[in-house]
Amino acid sequence: MTYLSYDKQLRSESNPQIIANLKRKGWVEAPQPPYDPATQTCEWINGAWVVAPIVVPVPTEVAMWALREALEAVNELANVDQKINSLPPAQRRTAQNRWLYKPTIIRNSAIISALQQQLGWTNAFVDDLYKNAAAIAQNPN
Repeated sequence: MTYLSYDKQLRSESNPQIIANLKRKGWVEAPQPPYDPATQTCEWINGAWVVAPIVVPVPTEVAMWALREALEAVNELANVDQKINSLPPAQRRTAQNRWLYKPTIIRNSAIISALQQQLGWTNAFVDDLYKNAAAIAQNPN
């Protein structure tokens, strides 16, 4: 595939005759710059190629088992368990029940907000946890 540009327009062609005709009319080759399609996008914007990182959205909800695995991967699961176990008995039972048996957890849930505050997690850290948990849940093997 050959990319050609003229007056900020982009056209892709594979036929050598058409490419030659377009070049005679002033079109010039505009090859894509190098980029990693797994982590970047490459788009023609306003007459130029623009390479940008792929932005992965933060899931609003993830499977609890996957979040626990994501926490284990960054050595934070033991800290969470310790915080839950340090709660007064009635709160501890409720928190343990939800932490261990609830099927999913919302990003902005009270338990995540409390853990974030008590363990000093940044918003970026929690967002990354949720992204990693979503990736784990999509590929559990």
